Amino acid sequence: MVATGRYEMVAGTSSKFWELKKGRKDEFIATWGRIGNAPQGPKVYDTAKAEKVVAEKVKKGYVFVS
Repeated sequence: MVATGRYEMVAGTSSKFWELKKGRKDEFIATWGRIGNAPQGPKVYDTAKAEKVVAEKVKKGYVFVS
């Protein structure tokens, strides 16, 4: 199951977010950017790809915040 919500990574001078929301049917919509700035995107993923991208973000150091 894909954990939708906001992920953040703050390390050194870098502060980024990546947010995943449920779209239609089996679609997930991602936006991203620097914390405090307008989001970039959107990018649409199917369920399998969304699960893979979430795992990659967590591995890079992103933490689920909401």
